[in-house]
Amino acid sequence: MIKQVNLLVKEYFQPTQSRISEKLVDVVGVDLGVKTLATLSTSEVFEGTKSKRKLEYKLSRLQYFNRHKVRFSRQLDKNST
Repeated sequence: MIKQVNLLVKEYFQPTQSRISEKLVDVVGVDLGVKTLATLSTSEVFEGTKSKRKLEYKLSRLQYFNRHKVRFSRQLDKNST
């Protein structure tokens, strides 16, 4: 003879502190770029190094000073020594 048993269990879920996790750290998105090193989603901008700009400025100044000089001329050789 087979007896059938039905059990009805009502257990109410009580959330505990271990199950609820609050954000301990704010999340920020980062956009890496060419013009600037990084831009955050909070609109904070980090500039990259200016070495390329410094070198471009130095090159433009040297090109400006040498704009009228003729290559392989005697006068250029006299002035450079």
